[in-house]
Parts: sequence; structure tokens; C-alpha cells
Amino acid sequence: MGIFRTTVGVESVAHRGVVQYMADTLVDTGSELTWIPRDILQSIGVALERRRAFIVADGRRVERDIGYAIIHAGESTTVDEVVFAKESDFALLGVRSLEGLNLRVDVVTKQLVDAGPVLAAALPHPLLMDSLSAAAATASLSAGAGARSHDWIPQRRSSNDARSSRFMLFRRYIHRSERE
Repeated sequence: MGIFRTTVGVESVAHRGVVQYMADTLVDTGSELTWIPRDILQSIGVALERRRAFIVADGRRVERDIGYAIIHAGESTTVDEVVFAKESDFALLGVRSLEGLNLRVDVVTKQLVDAGPVLAAALPHPLLMDSLSAAAATASLSAGAGARSHDWIPQRRSSNDARSSRFMLFRRYIHRSERE
């Protein structure tokens, strides 16, 4: 995909109104969470919630503090968990924040763009619900204890790929039921 940077703002959930903007924040669809320098998060009053372990790009295991913040990017906002990054860490916008912001990466222009309408089923479709439940149960059984119900969606793909996979699965089952 290539690397690009964008301007990201961060705001405290508890102390609304002050947004700290960071130019040149790395957009990293390989990172689950957004990493913000510790001093910025502390200066706007983001509270520590817990500690979490991570495997970083060079394979090391590190532990960092986590808090909740409002993320601003591409004229959108979302609430997400953020990592209190050390000085030696990159500031980066992770894939969970991108999904919450409903933004996707345009690899040609190297910009964040609107991801379009969010997929939602207006009414539960019996055939779809039975098939999704079966797929989730099969994935859980094959993955072993602790599997999540959405493990049937490929995990190494971007959020847009996963959203597209869910949409294609939904369309396939709707069309099948219409033929029956």
C-alpha cells in the first residue's frame, strides 16, 4: 500500500473542547489501535484505563497504557481506545479508528476518503441469520476456545475488505433465498 501521513486530532472524552492536532501522523492499517504521544494525551486529560501488550513491527513485545479519546481525521470524529505512546514510538492512526471514522485509504492519492454507507441489515433475514450463526459456530469450533463470533471474516484484511466480505455474504444469502 505504501506509507503516507495525515493530520490527526485527539480530544479528551472527559474534557471536551480542546483538540490537539498532530501533523504527519502515520496511517497504519496494520495497527489495530491508534498511538498518540503520552505527553499529548496527558496534557488534554485523557485518563489511563489499563495496560496492554503489543507485538511491534520489529517483533518485540511491549506493554503500553491505554485510554479512551475522541479521534478527529478527514472531517470525521470517533471515540476509540488509544495507546499512550512513548517518545520512541511512532504516532499513528490505526485501523479501528479508521473504521470508526468511516474512512478508507485511497492508495492512489494517498489520502483518507469517505468509506461510503455503513452496511446494516434493516430487518433480520432468517436464512442469513441461520447461515451466519452456522459459519460463526464452525469458525469457533475450528479455532478452539476463545474464538470470537466474527472469526469467519478474514482477519488479515483491511476493515474495508472485511466489510466487503460481509456485504458479499449477505447478498449471496439474500439472492439464494429469493430463488427458493
